[in-house]
Amino acid sequence: MLLVGSVCWDPVLARLAALRPVFRSEADFRQAFAREVRMQDPTVHVGLGTRPGAWDAARPSRDE
Repeated sequence: MLLVGSVCWDPVLARLAALRPVFRSEADFRQAFAREVRMQDPTVHVGLGTRPGAWDAARPSRDE
């Protein structure tokens, strides 16, 4: 399955698993993932930003 452009999920995740079986944090994983995607296709631009509040809407309120 294509991730973006010519980059497929499976080779990206397989290489990450081989190189780094454990990541210190989600941010650490995101950096490594972005670097691997760019190595496989340098024309892909990877954004590592977050969407503040995106998860808050999906979480139930504590007041309920």
